[in-house]
Amino acid sequence: MHLALDAALPMALVWGTQHILLYNAAMARTLGNRHPDAFGRSAEEAWPELLPLARQARDGIPFRAGTLHCSALRDDAGAPAGMCVMRVGGEDRAQERDRNQAHFQSLFTQSVAGIAEAGMDGRIVRANEAYCRILGRSLDETIGRHLRELIHPDDYAANIHQFHTLARRAEPFEIENRYLRKDGSVVWVAKTVAPVVGADGRSVEGVLAVVVDVTRRKAAEEQAREGAQRLRLASEAADLGIWSWDVASDTAQWENDMMYTIFGVPRDGDPTNMARFMAEVIHRDDEAAFRQALARTLDSGARLHVEGRFYRRSDGALRWFECTGLLHRDAQGRPLRIVGTSADVTERKESLERLRNAQARLEATLDAGEVGTWLFDLRERKLYSDANMARLHGISDEDAASAAPEVWVGTIHPEDRENVLANVERSIASGAPYQVTYRSLLPDGQCRFFHARGKIEYEDGAPALMPGVVLDITERRDIEERLRTREERYRTLLTAMDEAFCVVELVFDEAGTAVDHRFLETNPAFERHTGLAGAVGKTAREMAPGVEPRWNALYARVAASGVPERLLDHAEPLGRWFDVFVARAQPDARDKVAILFRDVTEQKRVDEELRQLASDLARANQRQNEFLATLAHELRNPLAPIRTGLDLMRLGSGDPASIARLRGMMERQVNHLVHLVNDLLDLARVQSGKVALKKARVALDEIVASAVETAMPLIEEKRHALRVNAAGETLWLEADAHRLAQVIGNLLTNAAKYTPPQGSIALSVKREGEQAVVEVADNGIGIPPEALPGLFQMFNQGRHGMDYAQGGLGIGLNLVKRLTEKHGGTVSVSSPGPNGGSTFSLRLPLAAARGEGGPASAPAAERRGEEQRENLRILVADDNQDAAELLAQMLEMEGHTVRTAQDGLSALAAARAFRPDLALLDIGMPGMDGYQVARAIREEAGLACTVLAAVTGWGAKDDRQRSREAGFDHHLTKPVDLDSLAKLVATVKPATVA
Repeated sequence: MHLALDAALPMALVWGTQHILLYNAAMARTLGNRHPDAFGRSAEEAWPELLPLARQARDGIPFRAGTLHCSALRDDAGAPAGMCVMRVGGEDRAQERDRNQAHFQSLFTQSVAGIAEAGMDGRIVRANEAYCRILGRSLDETIGRHLRELIHPDDYAANIHQFHTLARRAEPFEIENRYLRKDGSVVWVAKTVAPVVGADGRSVEGVLAVVVDVTRRKAAEEQAREGAQRLRLASEAADLGIWSWDVASDTAQWENDMMYTIFGVPRDGDPTNMARFMAEVIHRDDEAAFRQALARTLDSGARLHVEGRFYRRSDGALRWFECTGLLHRDAQGRPLRIVGTSADVTERKESLERLRNAQARLEATLDAGEVGTWLFDLRERKLYSDANMARLHGISDEDAASAAPEVWVGTIHPEDRENVLANVERSIASGAPYQVTYRSLLPDGQCRFFHARGKIEYEDGAPALMPGVVLDITERRDIEERLRTREERYRTLLTAMDEAFCVVELVFDEAGTAVDHRFLETNPAFERHTGLAGAVGKTAREMAPGVEPRWNALYARVAASGVPERLLDHAEPLGRWFDVFVARAQPDARDKVAILFRDVTEQKRVDEELRQLASDLARANQRQNEFLATLAHELRNPLAPIRTGLDLMRLGSGDPASIARLRGMMERQVNHLVHLVNDLLDLARVQSGKVALKKARVALDEIVASAVETAMPLIEEKRHALRVNAAGETLWLEADAHRLAQVIGNLLTNAAKYTPPQGSIALSVKREGEQAVVEVADNGIGIPPEALPGLFQMFNQGRHGMDYAQGGLGIGLNLVKRLTEKHGGTVSVSSPGPNGGSTFSLRLPLAAARGEGGPASAPAAERRGEEQRENLRILVADDNQDAAELLAQMLEMEGHTVRTAQDGLSALAAARAFRPDLALLDIGMPGMDGYQVARAIREEAGLACTVLAAVTGWGAKDDRQRSREAGFDHHLTKPVDLDSLAKLVATVKPATVA
């Protein structure tokens, strides 16, 4: 309507049964004086000459009357409901076109309908955006394109025929056809096509088409046609008659031939209303039921369903019919019509009767059991049951007699209801047997379990009946539930436990020998313990080809005897240890066994490690006991001559020569004791990681010379021949010279100790690649082969078993190994065996080259110098009175003034009174320890110049750091070396000089 009223061409509409006249501004000028009164009035009054044209337009065929082009307007159902009038031609056509060009252009561009103009050659010359959207093309892709490319090939002929007719008669036409879109899809359109007349008012220069997309309407129409076709086919296939009843006019209409066939009525004899139908067709005993059903449908809108008897008019036979229908209402909700179906159900009714008779006989048989029978009439939607079924479900006889399925559905547990109904529909749709288990809630509150089975029976190829039985399985379900609970506990246990579990089936050969076994069941721990994934269904040989036959023999033996067995064994193919328990899988199963096992590989390894550790600890304990015994022996050895020497000095006459010999002997024994103690302290420091190497660039020949000097007294005492083979070049090391001299000295001392007198010892130094090699070889007692691997262990006394007692604590070689490794080197030993001598080899990394020369060795004057001494005031504090007095006596012999104290408080008081130049303080004194005394002295202003030296048995790096933090200037370890003490004293100046 808007399209017409906004058009530039003169257009008018005549609409509805009242022929209302509507027109646009262009047509108003044509009407002249009739405008504006004609607008909205009946065409009979405003423009009478249009009425004959309007009646002609109802035929739906466009036509032309003079300059008026007329075409029908259709309603939503597609029926003619009005007329569209367009005026073309006339003497003022050119003027009208010029005046309305702007209006037409606006309509052309803004219209929601597609508008296109084509020349007489069939090519598009103009098109608006709406038209392009319908085609799915741009404007450039549309202009100039021929209609043959746009219209569907199947519709082109009809279009071109209409096009040629328009060209001859200059009359518009309407047509529906398909367009081909750019993307290949198809769109249905309704077109109104009008001619474009030339200036002469007669010749047609082109066409103008108004195009509307009707794809959705076409789809709906197609669906409606398909639905109607399906309905017709379904009704014919189901032998259903179709009827309708107009409620307002009480007019009945039979829609298909099946209605006449069912009731035996000729085509011209169908009842015209519902009253005649009930009077002439329905049995009088069933008429009331039919009326009630019809009234119920009209009142409530419920689905009409009624059954009754009738006399078939064609042969007078008494038949049964079933009538169903649905009520349709108008827009105001008033009943409009009922559309329904009718069917002859006589055969079904007879079948039901026969079935009821059979059911009665069956019920007599089933009364004693917990079994009920039922019959579901699929066409009647009735569920018939026997007394047993009603009793089992707690349904009264009255409710059961109604055969209403809702009664039975209502007893089903709400959680099972949907599943039961779905299974019924599935069986009906597929023809598959009906089988379902459900719960039923009885009136007394019980919940019973039932199992129902049924089978679809067909009549004329359609599902008609579903007979079935129902069994009360409550007790069986209780038993199954208990078994399931037990099974779940069993499964939960097997899944959760760490022990692996499996059930295997033995595989026998023809001779009856078990040659393999197949895994039937496993738990998650099975894969963790064995590493075998996906074993179920496979044999052991498939999973582990190297499985040992003895396992099959074990399983067969247990399966045959029924006697369980347990063993701890190693599975070679898997490389694992297992603790295995095997028993029959079932009491009477002679080919299946259950196996419970756990991987104890780690436990075996830990046990082995513990055994090895216990063995190592036992050996270490033995070596420690031997060490303690040796230590006691080694300590008693020097102490005995020292004590004897003291006794001789006390008893002696004071002969200077005797005293000198005794003093020399006692000095050697004390030095031996000091050496033992130093070795023990060094070893403790190395083990605790407290040895800090003081590395420097040093020549190896100087270290060797120092070691030889240390070991020479023992070598000379044993009258050995020492041969030193030096390297042909200077070998530089980044090393702690003192510690390496200690290492080489230990090796030389060992060689001297374990070589009989007048033996031979060779010390050689050479270079091998980037390493310096030091070898100490002797022709001594040698080393047994079994003692070589543990020779460098702590407390080892590898040579003591050879009846060659030379003393020693068994820690020297361990110290050698540890100090060598701290230098990045290695030490090794070789020996042909007893009395074959031995060779110890040191390998040390050489220092990087640094040009000519190297650090010069310290001059002898630095090792010992004669300095001018000055007398000092010295305080000696030690809780060991003898040690304090002996140290004081030695210092007094050097000309110093000495005071002693035996505890911390006395030492502090003496320091305040004596004002010493040097204080030698023991750390472990009672009252105040040495650290506290040192801090107190440092707080005394008058003692600021006093030099403090700690005297202690603790000499580690941490001990020295702690003494420095307490205020000590020096740190001396016990026993105090006289040379070290003399050097310290020489550095102290008297307070008067300072």
